[in-house]
Amino acid sequence: MVKAVVIFLFLPFFLQAQNLSYTINKDPIHFEIPDALEKADIKTVRCMFKDSRQFMWLGTENGLFRFDGTHIKYIRHYPGDTTSLPYNTINSVTEDKNGFLWIGTNGGIARMNAYNFRCKVFNSAFGTLNYDGDNKIMIDESGIVWAINAKGLSRLNSKQEKFEEVWNDIKNNEPQSRFILSISSYNHDELVLGTYTDIVFINKKNYDFRRVPVDAQRPNAPISVIKILVDDYKNLWIGTWAEGLFKYDADRQQFIGYKWDAPINNNQNNIVVSFAVTYSGADEILWAATFDGVLKIPVLNYKAPDIHHIILYPGSEFQKKNQEQALAINSILTDDAGILWVGGSIVGRLATHTGAFRNFDLSMSGEKVDLQKTFINGIPYYFISAWHGKYGMAILDSDFHIIKRSDEFKQLHTEDAQNISGIATDSSGRIWISTLAGIFIMDKNFHIIDKIDKARKHDTLTKLKTNSVFIQRDLVWIACYKKGVDLFDTRLHKIHHYDVNDGSGLKDDIVWKFFADKKNNLWLCGNNYLYKYVPSKESFIAYALSTESNGCTPHEIAEREDGTLLVASNNGLIHFDPITEKYEYLNSPLLDKEEKMMSVCTDTRGNAWCLTEAHLVFYDFDRNSFTVFGGIDGINGNPPGFLIRRFDSEELLIAQGNGITTFNQKDIKPRSDAPSVIITQTQVNDTTIQADSPIKNLDLNYNQNKILFEFTGITYYKPEQNTYAYQLSGVDKNWINTNRNISVYTNLSPGDYVFKVKAANYAGNWGPVYPIAIHINTPFWKTWWFVTICAIFFIGFIYSIYKYRLEQRLRLERLRSKISTDLHDDIGSTLSSISILSDMILKEKKESQSVEMASVIKDNSLSLMEKMDDIVWSINPRNDSLENLMLRIQQFASNLFEAKDIEYNITIHNNLQQVKLPMEFRQHMYLILKEAINNIVKYAKASHVTIDVTHNNSILEVKISDNGCGFITGKLPRGNGIMNMQSRAKAMKATLNINSAINQGTQIDFKVKIK
Repeated sequence: MVKAVVIFLFLPFFLQAQNLSYTINKDPIHFEIPDALEKADIKTVRCMFKDSRQFMWLGTENGLFRFDGTHIKYIRHYPGDTTSLPYNTINSVTEDKNGFLWIGTNGGIARMNAYNFRCKVFNSAFGTLNYDGDNKIMIDESGIVWAINAKGLSRLNSKQEKFEEVWNDIKNNEPQSRFILSISSYNHDELVLGTYTDIVFINKKNYDFRRVPVDAQRPNAPISVIKILVDDYKNLWIGTWAEGLFKYDADRQQFIGYKWDAPINNNQNNIVVSFAVTYSGADEILWAATFDGVLKIPVLNYKAPDIHHIILYPGSEFQKKNQEQALAINSILTDDAGILWVGGSIVGRLATHTGAFRNFDLSMSGEKVDLQKTFINGIPYYFISAWHGKYGMAILDSDFHIIKRSDEFKQLHTEDAQNISGIATDSSGRIWISTLAGIFIMDKNFHIIDKIDKARKHDTLTKLKTNSVFIQRDLVWIACYKKGVDLFDTRLHKIHHYDVNDGSGLKDDIVWKFFADKKNNLWLCGNNYLYKYVPSKESFIAYALSTESNGCTPHEIAEREDGTLLVASNNGLIHFDPITEKYEYLNSPLLDKEEKMMSVCTDTRGNAWCLTEAHLVFYDFDRNSFTVFGGIDGINGNPPGFLIRRFDSEELLIAQGNGITTFNQKDIKPRSDAPSVIITQTQVNDTTIQADSPIKNLDLNYNQNKILFEFTGITYYKPEQNTYAYQLSGVDKNWINTNRNISVYTNLSPGDYVFKVKAANYAGNWGPVYPIAIHINTPFWKTWWFVTICAIFFIGFIYSIYKYRLEQRLRLERLRSKISTDLHDDIGSTLSSISILSDMILKEKKESQSVEMASVIKDNSLSLMEKMDDIVWSINPRNDSLENLMLRIQQFASNLFEAKDIEYNITIHNNLQQVKLPMEFRQHMYLILKEAINNIVKYAKASHVTIDVTHNNSILEVKISDNGCGFITGKLPRGNGIMNMQSRAKAMKATLNINSAINQGTQIDFKVKIK
């Protein structure tokens, strides 16, 4: 289809017009909406921008989206949050030299940190912008930030952090003449502005300006300039509303107009809303987005458009699947792979044909069943057969032109005969054709000369419906539908029939394909099993090639140079070694949803080319990697193919859709560079690190030992086929290859690590390594200084235990020595006196003196028993409570006081039970109090005694008072009693106060701290 185009060349003295034409694109194109964008349901895209890190930013009427090819990040305005976007309607996005994004909105301007998305907002409320609506941003080559809106032009004062208005000229009292729609840096000194009425060139330093009408023949006609582009060759292009495309002639200082002639009410192609430029070798291509589609305009000599080769990609090409509404375009963008991104009511990518895949339309519908190449009289021909199509076979020459079709043969006019399943050539050059109506044989001139059908009485087919035919050494193998295999010779004599349950080894009654390897072994693809024919036994060996009971359902076989086989099966691609009979499945996450392989062949390097129900798949054995090809690569057809073949050259053929696609592997060039990895998220102990710059180092506490990295290798051409490799030094011995973009490490020990990650594109080309140094601090209890301190404390603790035990032993020895001394001094002397008195009694003749000495012996014996009882009681551990001590004192005092008719009052408080006393304390306290009570009984001549025992705040206090005769404290009575009391109190670190006066009694106050 051709449309008329009129070009207006506005010269200073006359108008030159020329009729132009553009053609509707007929080349294969592929428009698709990536899954991530489809799921995000992005609508009303107003602008698109790709930053220095290759992220794509999509400004919409509902916020800002960051896209990396596979993942979406949504950024929006949050009411009350001054660090979020000022408004959700995004008009422009650009980047400064520091990596900050500048975003023009309908509510002000934002400078956004591209890592944590925190914004510095400029608006009228903050006094940093003159007008909030319709803002767009441009940054020139000097790094100056310019803002345009309905009020004119403003420039950022970086010191004061505010935009200052520098231009707001109104022409002819028309406010729209200062409303700037687009801006670009024209050269080092000038900006070019597109307003609602014309073009303005303005000096960047003094702001002098000049207006230039878009249409020199109508200088006063307001023409809205929607978009401005200054290409790499300083060509100035402008897109207008309803007036088409213009290019600036700098010498004449006028614009040359290109306008497509159309009624004003249907002037879609003359509304140019966006530009993009690509370069193909030395050729420049200008892309212009209009309301009716995208125009591809070659630029001759980098100056003028090639008016004879303009191509329109209609808007009808850009639409969602199963939707008739075309895309309303607002913005376009090109990437490094030459893919054109279009944004508007939806956003998607348009891939044009690269020429690697050549499509030949044969108008041949139906399921392609076989594709063979044969030489007849030295001339190559291709035979392609199909089921359930308009016709069942086409014969092609070497240029894929149709020579004959099956519907041209009278013998093949029946419906079953038009379902052709296979083609084979015998040694005589005859062509055998298997159909659902029998076998037909064709001579070298493509005339049917014989057939095996239902009319034949002898040497007939077991069943007329045949699935395949194959000729090997003048033996013709024919697969009969649900009836096994017939074996004929080339003279049409039936030799044998193989079927299920005949002992031949066949387990399937349906055979689909035959294949002969380089050793002339015959292989069969059954309905469930793969079979190898053993001629010597006239039987088959069945291979399930699966752990499932129903086998693998093989479809086709190909052979590698090493003799191993590749089997395309329902379960995937199988690599099978016939010698060892071992097999493996060649899998990839890319094929999780389409593991069924329909066809397979090998290339000259032994790698595999396969067809799934949706894609062409390449497997590289050296790299152990898959590459998937489809519509974006220029392959027509849906599905892309049924059969793939390579015959005697490097060219591969795909029977698909309505025809054939051919390609040479050498012509498939990578359309994207090896991607660089970007860390998009880092989590430590499930908490995301909000960094304002790329993370290069992590310094973590000892308990921050769970780390998650999320990364992406940014590419927009087949990004779903990216592969990643990562490694954590000290943990991973080798690189870990994966298709997932996340790695997680847990329970990391303190120390130093380096996390490394890299990405490869669909072609297997690896990008640079991105490293992150990680230091996990050692907990203080594992540091050398803490260990040293602990060792010192431990040694000190062991020494203190040793010293304590030594002291305990010494204390025990002292106790033993004391007890032995007491026993020797007190008990020994008492026993000695008893012994002496006993001898005297024996010698004394006077009875009175004997009685007196016997009485002394009795007293000494009682005293001895009392001392022994005191010693035994004091060392008994069951008596270690203070309560037991006080009870013994109470018992002792009561016995003495009652014996002397002394009134007494003993008060012992109740809180003594839990107080434990060391053995030495018990003995010292007992003897001190016992001595005090003995002194009262012996010397005080008291009639009343009071004993009060209290225990408060770990202090034990015993007060003893009497109303006896008293004594002068400065002149202690003779004897060692009071001195022993004071000595024992000092040993206990206790205080012992004795107050007494003649005829005023005595008061004893004993205090000791008990732990």
